[in-house]
Amino acid sequence: MMLRYVCIALTLIATLGAQPRAFLPLSVDYAVFNTVGTGPYVEVYISCLQSSLKYEKDSDGSVARFNVNLELKAEDEEPKTLTENLMSRVESEEDIREGSELRHVVRLSPEPGEYNLRDALTDAVSGKSGEFLTSMEVRPLNVDSLEMSDIQFGSKIEQAQQESLFSKNGLRVVPNSSSVFSITMPVMYYYAELYNLPFDPEKESTYTLESLITDREGEVVKSFPVKKSRKPGTSAVLAGGHNIVTLPSDTYFLKLRITDDETGQKIERTKRFFLFKPTKEQLVAAQQGAANTNDMMSAYYVNLTEEELDEEFNKARYIARPEEESIYDGLDQAGKVQFLVEFWNRRDTDRT
Repeated sequence: MMLRYVCIALTLIATLGAQPRAFLPLSVDYAVFNTVGTGPYVEVYISCLQSSLKYEKDSDGSVARFNVNLELKAEDEEPKTLTENLMSRVESEEDIREGSELRHVVRLSPEPGEYNLRDALTDAVSGKSGEFLTSMEVRPLNVDSLEMSDIQFGSKIEQAQQESLFSKNGLRVVPNSSSVFSITMPVMYYYAELYNLPFDPEKESTYTLESLITDREGEVVKSFPVKKSRKPGTSAVLAGGHNIVTLPSDTYFLKLRITDDETGQKIERTKRFFLFKPTKEQLVAAQQGAANTNDMMSAYYVNLTEEELDEEFNKARYIARPEEESIYDGLDQAGKVQFLVEFWNRRDTDRT
C-alpha cells in the first residue's frame, strides 16, 4: 500500500529523475459536490506516474492497460465496489516523460454518511499494484441556506474547448490528487461550487470571496485580494489560482470564505495542501541521478504531527509484520519519522 505522504515523496523523486520501481505509487483525493434535485455526489481523483506502468508495443505504438478498483464501505454494511478498465496509448515509448502523471476521475452517488474508501490500481501487464485507504465523509448539503462544496485542487484549470472527463461548468479542471505543489507546479489552482445564493433577477447583487493560506496552527501566512462578484443565479463557480512559490516548504491550508453581500450570510471551507521546494543540493543530486530517497521522504514526515504519523502507519498495518507494529508503538515522534522512512525502503526491494 502507498499512502499519501509516501506517494508525495516518491512522485517528487520521479519528477526530479529517480524512478521507484518495486510498487505502483498512486495518489487519491475526493470532493463532494451537489446536483440540484438529486443531492450530493462524490468525485474521486486518482493519479499515478505514467512511467510506473508497463507499455507493450502493438500496431499503433505502445499501450499500457490497467484497472482501477474502488471499494466503498459504510459501517455494518456490505462494501460497494466499482471497477474500471483503462488504457494509455503513446506513439512511442520515448513519449513517456519522467514525472508525467495519468489522471482519472470516478463519480459516485452514495448516501450521506461516513465511509471507508479503498482504491486499488493494478497494471494488467506487469502485475504491479498500488493501494490507497482513506476515510470519506459525504456531507448532507443544506438546501435552504448558503452552502459550499468541498474544495478540489487542480494542476490546471482552463476554459473547456470540448467535453472531457475533467469538464464541468464550462471549465476543464485537471485534478491534483496529491495536493502537492512545487517549483514545477507553483500555482495552486482551486475549484469549488457555491449553492443556495439568495437571488432576485430583478436586482443586481453580489457576493464576496476571501482566500487565504494558514499554517497548521491556523495562523494566516498569506492572503490574497478580496474578490467581489455579481451573482449569476442561485449557484456560482469558485475557480482561481494563486502562486505560492514564495512560501517555504511545509504543510498549509487554503481557506475560502464567502459572504453574501445582501444577507450577510457567511460560509467557509478549508483544504490541506503541501508545498515542496528541494534544496539546490537535492536538485543537483537528482540531475546526477543520485536523489536521496531517504532525505526527501524524511522532509515530509518530519513536518507531520505525531497523530498524523500514527494515522499513516495505522493505514499500513495490514502489511506490517507483528514485530514492526510492536517497535513502532514504542517509538517517540522522531523515531516514528525514521521508522516510516525505513518501513517503505524495506518494501522497495528493486531500488538501485
